[in-house]
Amino acid sequence: MDRKALLGLVLCSLVMFLYYALFLPWMCPPGERKGQPIPAERPGVKAPTIPSIEKKEAKISPPTPAVQPPAQEERLLDNIILENELLRTVWTNEGAALKDGELKKFKDYKGHDRLCFISPMETSPSPLTIEEVMENHNLSRHRYQVVEVTSNRVVFQTTLGNELRLTKIVSLQEGKYHVDLEVVLENLTQADLPVRYSMASSTQICPEGTPELDMASVVGVDIGGQRVKLIQKSLGELLKSPERNESHGIAWAGGMNKYFATILRPLSSNLVSAVDSKAVQESNDKKKANLWVSLHTNTFTLPAQGAERHDYTFFIGPKREDILKDYNLEKLLGFGAFTPLSKALLKILKAFYVVIPNYGVAIIILTFSVKAILFPLTRKSQMSLYRMQQLQPHLEQLKEQHKKDKQKMAQEQMELFKKHGVNPMSGCLPIALQMPIFYALFRTLQLSFEMRQAPFLLWINDLSQPDKMYIMPFVLPFLGNSINALPIIMTVASIFQMRLMPKSTDPKAVQQQQLMRIMPVFFAFILYHMPSGLVLYWTVSTILSVGEQLLIKRMLARLKSGP
Repeated sequence: MDRKALLGLVLCSLVMFLYYALFLPWMCPPGERKGQPIPAERPGVKAPTIPSIEKKEAKISPPTPAVQPPAQEERLLDNIILENELLRTVWTNEGAALKDGELKKFKDYKGHDRLCFISPMETSPSPLTIEEVMENHNLSRHRYQVVEVTSNRVVFQTTLGNELRLTKIVSLQEGKYHVDLEVVLENLTQADLPVRYSMASSTQICPEGTPELDMASVVGVDIGGQRVKLIQKSLGELLKSPERNESHGIAWAGGMNKYFATILRPLSSNLVSAVDSKAVQESNDKKKANLWVSLHTNTFTLPAQGAERHDYTFFIGPKREDILKDYNLEKLLGFGAFTPLSKALLKILKAFYVVIPNYGVAIIILTFSVKAILFPLTRKSQMSLYRMQQLQPHLEQLKEQHKKDKQKMAQEQMELFKKHGVNPMSGCLPIALQMPIFYALFRTLQLSFEMRQAPFLLWINDLSQPDKMYIMPFVLPFLGNSINALPIIMTVASIFQMRLMPKSTDPKAVQQQQLMRIMPVFFAFILYHMPSGLVLYWTVSTILSVGEQLLIKRMLARLKSGP
């Protein structure tokens, strides 16, 4: 084995090590999160009178240590339920915050119960908690007075000393994936009062995979021209160091996992001065880590006996393109470098799905389509390889004739190729064209909401997860405790395809072919824990490649037997 082949083998081994050390944990299922909302208990009281308001903004001043407000007499009310046909939300007067959130149209990651997307944690405040006001009052565990509850609205209120009254009004519309929030601050003094506050925009969300890779904080920054720049930090990065974003024009902030998101958007422009993102853990186990994203306002001045209201929308929903468009949150659908191609492939899959409502079948039809488009190039490359084999004796003669003049030998080779219509690089062209499609489809099947819990046939009931045909009572190295059939089928087809490839007489090419023989097994390990939708595409593509090889061999046989 020459140095190049040995280097290739070392690189393959390094890639496999990095895959199992870093990438494989991404595909592992998360631990279960607990949290069940309690039935509603709605106290009947009158609504507060909210004075007329105006909106003001000012610059932020240096922070001072926070002080807990005086103890309150309010009893804990943590089972206030607001729901529509899409959401079921449970509210608590501790922090006047969202305690639990269920998405009624979706099941959990195991496909069993309704998806409880927000669950309580002891280490972080609940979503929409106003954490600090003027940095003199910490309200994370402060109990508000519940002054009004109806079927779609709840009003919380508290007074901070003798200077400020804070009211939070939460309402839920029918048929919407968001909660409307109003924050009203009233100055009770006879002098102007500078105020600012921070609010938890995303905490306690449930992961769909390994948390440090599956979850991320997100900040949308308005860069003008109706364009938004997405700034994203994975939980794994936040476990290493927290993030503070002080960009001008912060439009929204929140957190997300692979398929769902919670986003807090102020309706006032230039209200936000900064967003803090950090990781919190219930224990030293990273699988129990979670996000804590806080939104900080600029300082604004309340006139004597005056008030100001800030309106927000709090999105709790799926990262589905048609839904995200309604909230101008399409930026959350990031497929990487080939995002336009991924979105185009997704549209094609949806079009096939309309005809045959099965995404597995849609993937197979897409694979046939890609192969049909690329077949002329594949045929040309195979013909070129065949002609290269025929020219091998001539190439050997040129090497003997021009041993000491490599430049002359290269010129003679190019003339020989040109004379016989051979392109030595044409064999790489179909692979080069397929790789962007493979990567784009990988990102599509990995991240697009449509693949979540989409069944195919037989044991494949979720195209976004590995096809676990059989669960073993023990764990095997590299493979885990499941038998995944599609990667095995793909490996067998790949080995058969390798045997159909044209043989070369060049010693270096022979060594490279020997190295390539281990590639099917190598790819089997790489793809073993990948989403079954992606492996289905690769398996069908490999089987079709075998068919292409057999068809092209017949064409070559006719060419040989011709006049």
